[in-house]
Amino acid sequence: MTPNESDHSEASPGGLEPGAEPEALEPTRIEEAVQIGPPIPGVRLESTLGTGGQGTVFRGRQEYLNRAVAVKVLHRATNAKMADRFRREATILAGLQHPNIVSCFSAGVSETEECFMIMEYIDGPDLHQYVKAQGPLGLDASLCIVRDLAAALAHGLESSIIHRDIKPQNVLLKPLASSEEAAFEAKLTDLGLARFTIDKGEAFELTEQGAVLGTPLTMAPEQSDDPAGVDHRTDIYGLGCVLHWSLTGRHAFTARTMAALYQLKTAGEGLKQLEADPAIPEHVKPLLLAMLAPDREERLQTYAELIEVLEQVRQGRTPRISGARGQVRASAGAGPWALAAVATIGAAAGAWWLLTQG
Repeated sequence: MTPNESDHSEASPGGLEPGAEPEALEPTRIEEAVQIGPPIPGVRLESTLGTGGQGTVFRGRQEYLNRAVAVKVLHRATNAKMADRFRREATILAGLQHPNIVSCFSAGVSETEECFMIMEYIDGPDLHQYVKAQGPLGLDASLCIVRDLAAALAHGLESSIIHRDIKPQNVLLKPLASSEEAAFEAKLTDLGLARFTIDKGEAFELTEQGAVLGTPLTMAPEQSDDPAGVDHRTDIYGLGCVLHWSLTGRHAFTARTMAALYQLKTAGEGLKQLEADPAIPEHVKPLLLAMLAPDREERLQTYAELIEVLEQVRQGRTPRISGARGQVRASAGAGPWALAAVATIGAAAGAWWLLTQG
């Protein structure tokens, strides 16, 4: 039979005889046809939320509870160290119960030998996505988001945990009812670089001595020149970067090379540019300067202090910040030892385009 003859066949679609009733599809066969990702115990994966170099995040549903969840799956080809880091992240996250931290419900290894983590599903964008699409948030919404994150990080610090990668992409926005104080509730996510500030044994210490971890645009200067000595004030710096992004839709510091970015952060010029920025309300600038000070001794020192200053700014008051914090100080810039450290980071990080990505 030629193709044309076939096109005019009397047979009905699907090869049924004329007048024959089609058979009902079996539900199990439908499920098999739409199955995505690896098999996760008790969860039906429904769609892909995002994919990165190390893994994929799916939207799924816990069938017994009829609850929407996010499922983070590590690629099977990932090395053993990344698998250990993934397990550490799940362990840390499962131990933190706070309304502004994404919850971890369970974790394990699938029958296809892929590590997975079942987490709270947030039906909203991350802060980076939202500002890119909708423009900067208002002042009050921005301050409320940072307040939520400060409360979350304070809770983590009670368990001796610091995040080390605070950035707009790691802040999920959960929409709230219009009657609420703020439009969004901020949810902190991605604790892949989190570490304990106390010794918890080899199982929790996976970072090589002297290794630099973080996102160049939002990491504090000490993450470059003293990675082993970072503390919670590194995360306060990251919150300053989040606040600046939320208010302006721009990163606080940008440059085309790692060395230039480090110099901008540590010398006085970067903060002087911030202080002159007309997009930032005048009474907010002392707060930002006190969060983004290159010397952590000159930043706001505690989350309680930060939350108090945030409330002052929300009330329209210029905050009173003691000492040199909240002021732009002249600086001699980075010494040669620090720039050498940055050169090492640049070699490890790769191309300069990482610094200019929005």
